[in-house]
Amino acid sequence: MNIITMMAIAVTALYLANPIICFADIDAKEIYNYKATDIQAFEIDDYANTDFNDVIYMDKIISSESSNLIEKLNSNNIAIASAWTLDSMSDDNRNVLKGKVESGIPLIVSGDSGVLQDIGISVITNPNASYSAIYCDPTSNVIYCYGIESSDYDAERTTIAWVNSIKTSTALDSDTNYGDAIFYQETKICDGDRARINATALYSKLGTSNGFTYYSIQYNAEAVAKDNDWSIADMTVSCDVDAKNAFQHLIDYGPDSTGSEKTTSVSVNMSAGITGITFGTSIGWSYTVPSTIIHNQCDTSEDYFSIWHDIDEDSADSTVRVKPGMIVSTNSSIYSATDVYEVRFEGPYYDHLWPWDPTTELKTFTMECNALLNV
Repeated sequence: MNIITMMAIAVTALYLANPIICFADIDAKEIYNYKATDIQAFEIDDYANTDFNDVIYMDKIISSESSNLIEKLNSNNIAIASAWTLDSMSDDNRNVLKGKVESGIPLIVSGDSGVLQDIGISVITNPNASYSAIYCDPTSNVIYCYGIESSDYDAERTTIAWVNSIKTSTALDSDTNYGDAIFYQETKICDGDRARINATALYSKLGTSNGFTYYSIQYNAEAVAKDNDWSIADMTVSCDVDAKNAFQHLIDYGPDSTGSEKTTSVSVNMSAGITGITFGTSIGWSYTVPSTIIHNQCDTSEDYFSIWHDIDEDSADSTVRVKPGMIVSTNSSIYSATDVYEVRFEGPYYDHLWPWDPTTELKTFTMECNALLNV
């Protein structure tokens, strides 16, 4: 049975600064009431609870009927389509589908997840996912995205289970504007499910100031060694912030400590304001890790974010979570960047033939997520 673990995202409280500070015209909400996503597991047994009269396989509808089908989609439906079907849609049908998705109808895509960006909605996708999904909560105005990178035949059912889980979670009323908060959850099945990478992130729009729009990103990366002979050695979360737009900048990040000392408790404290002045928007949280050395590889002059957790694989549990974060800005109406999750596991050297061959080796797996915000 496949189990995908949803991770906790803390509610973020934002503080509006004293207006005498030049950064203080940031147009930020005082508090964002995002839907709580408490730690929980959902199983593909949820798939059995699906009413398939409500699941619409758009690939089975001939093109002449597609317009009528899209118009009739309602909040009880889950729409599933191949990337080819979405890519082949007329502009008119694509615009109608966009409106349906924005109104709260979940959309699942098999194949190239880039077609979701082509629809013209704010979305975060894994370019290598076999199945992707997006759900726009009409109550909280939060956008939820999902992807699973797996060759397992259960990938579609797992994605449907995720949709059912998100739709039935308790939502909080919010005055957040549509698209101001985007949450994604991605899973990569590694080496025949000997291990997994689960990643979530919450992108929160802090507001605007002097022509710049600011976002905070809270990452929550989880590595799981499912094989008893495997252990977790390294976890790195990175983002080349200005790679796709030279006017996107890394403002602050956390954790910002580094060195040779091992730690088990990590704090993240970030702010957007003037250096040396405490007024501004500030965000913080903490998390625990097994015995770990944190390597700060960030470079604000290059707008490059990278936090490497060097974990003691001999003492680590089979599941490890790390939660770094950053604040970014852009003077463009759209923010576009790629988050990269890299996990290195230590496992048996399966090609052992000679006495001098090593008994173990490091196995590296990478998962990417493309963010496209404020579309």
